[in-house]
Order: sequence, then C-alpha cells, then structure tokens
Amino acid sequence: MEINSEKQDQIIPALIEARKIMTGAVKDEKNPFFKNTYATLPSVIECVNDPLLENGILVTQPTQIIEGRVILITELMHVSGQWKRGYLPIINKKQDDQGQGSSMTFARRQGLLAIMSIPTIDDDGEASADPKEPGRKKIMEMNERKSEDDIPYPDEISVFETRISEREQSNLISLVCDLGLQAQARGLIQSHGFEDSSKITKDKLQKITKEIKKLGNR
Repeated sequence: MEINSEKQDQIIPALIEARKIMTGAVKDEKNPFFKNTYATLPSVIECVNDPLLENGILVTQPTQIIEGRVILITELMHVSGQWKRGYLPIINKKQDDQGQGSSMTFARRQGLLAIMSIPTIDDDGEASADPKEPGRKKIMEMNERKSEDDIPYPDEISVFETRISEREQSNLISLVCDLGLQAQARGLIQSHGFEDSSKITKDKLQKITKEIKKLGNR
C-alpha cells in the first residue's frame, strides 16, 4: 500500500505550516467506562481542518476492501496533486450496523490523530496557548502521554465487557445440557444481570461456569 506520492516537495512544507498551528484536539466527552475524558471525532476535525485548508490541503477518509478487510484510508491531498495516506483497519466487534458506525468513527478519529501526530488536550485554554510559551512544551508532552489510552474503543466498551463468542456460548450450553440444569442455569445467568447466555461477557464467563458446575455436583 502506497503511503505518499512520488514527489513531496510541495506537501511537506504545507504540512509543516499547518502543524505549527495545531496544538491538540480538545477532550470534549466523558468516557463512563474508563472514567476519563477523550476527544470526539468532531473535536479532532475542528483541530485539523482549518489549518490544513489554509495551507491548501484537503483531508478525506474513504474506505476500501484490501485483502478481505475493510480499511479506512486517511488521505491528505495538496493542491499541487501531491498526497500522503494512512491506513487503519475497521474492526466491527458487534458485526452489525451500529457496530460498524462506532468502529468507523473510532478509526476516523484515530486516523486523523495519527497522520497529523497531534495529542488530545484537556481544555480550550491549552489549545489556544502559544506553543512557544515557557512550560508549554512540557504540558504538550504530558498530554501526549496521557492521550495514549484515553480514547475509547469501538462501542465505547472495555475489553473485559465484550460478549462471549459463539463457540464459548456453545460450550457453556453443552455443559448445561450434559448436567441437565437448563432451568437452574437460566436463573443463574439472569441473576448475574444477563438476559440469556448470548449476553454473557467474557469477564463473567469463568465465574458462571464454576457456579453451574457447582450446581451439578450437588
């Protein structure tokens, strides 16, 4: 996959001028799962769009199927015809339309942050501050370090709250049937706050499995 045009003599100076204006994307949304704040896609676009346009650069983010995977392409196109690209796979964990939308938003945000190498920052005061002011460099470095994990993953859920796979569900159902505990298992699963076995999350699977086995040994 190509990442830039053959010639770069026009777009690189333009990107340098645009980047001088960008301080960072403001964290404008709370993430209830990680209990922190993060920069939404509109905030990232607001940070990069005007500086790029003022320097003759248009950003687009089309998708393309590459080797069977949906890939987001973040493309910076200069008026000279020169360009740069970044590629990021779109991972739809839910495998539905809502999951696709969340994954697309996540990839677009990450793609823009990565290709322009910008941090996320706490407020508009920091964003409007002069990067040359004393101490400003240290603040920006701190924000860059903090921003590594502050952007939520698709569907705004933690890794430990993803649902079990079909195979894991099938193994659990087989265990329940072998023990003849269909009714008891249904009540047990619901007592953990899940409507049925398909809703069980990975972090609860081991505990529920142990409790089912314990019921079978009575």
